[in-house]
Amino acid sequence: MSRSQSDTRSFPTILWISLYIFFCYPDLSLHQAATSGDAESIRLLTADGFSPVDPVADYLRTTPLLIAAEQRHVEALTALLDAGADINYVRE
Repeated sequence: MSRSQSDTRSFPTILWISLYIFFCYPDLSLHQAATSGDAESIRLLTADGFSPVDPVADYLRTTPLLIAAEQRHVEALTALLDAGADINYVRE
């Protein structure tokens, strides 16, 4: 199986999860910024009161820090840590 076939098969799952989070948790701006690696938006959002600590309260139990780490967004990681993200958070 080629890489593109593998990626295509996982797309419906990724789409479903994205839609679920969008509709059930509409205020996930910080998570979205972490996903895209947008460090400047992370700085602005955390300065405006968004918490980098609270996990999404669904079955994924993820934080912006975990998302940025999984995506290897170093600048986003730095911005989140500077804002007080909990580096010791563990998924349950």
